[in-house]
Amino acid sequence: MTLLALLFVVLLPQGAATPSLEAGLSAQNLEKLRKIALSASKAGNLDPPVVKMLGLGKDGDAISVKQFRAETALGLYVFTIPVKPASDDVLFSVRDLSGVTRTYLSDSTRTLRAAMASDADGNRTLTKEEADAGFQNSLKAWNGIAPRVKFP
Repeated sequence: MTLLALLFVVLLPQGAATPSLEAGLSAQNLEKLRKIALSASKAGNLDPPVVKMLGLGKDGDAISVKQFRAETALGLYVFTIPVKPASDDVLFSVRDLSGVTRTYLSDSTRTLRAAMASDADGNRTLTKEEADAGFQNSLKAWNGIAPRVKFP
């Protein structure tokens, strides 16, 4: 078990049901997160360098997105859904306590397709090998966050 997953378990309220740390994000929780993000009143745009780096479009393409943010003791988690153009794509972002943001591109299959890291030095692409463990930890964290979010 990784340190991130271990810290997440330690920080859960004592009476809470603990999701399986062996499982990633369930299809049910992914759908709940999609509905929560899409219910956001305002949409924003992904920065063009992010669009290009993750292969979501060409340089300068505007992609309108809606987001759901979850602050945790381990950092800020951001779940992002493109709305214009609409797609099955999902971005899972984690800004850790050191200020590094890792963004993972996936879809409803919850398979890592691309990844990047952003920090004070700028943006850089991560290989799938570099990003896989962080991506899996992100899915596990979202699987623990989703059931705790009150949503109709």
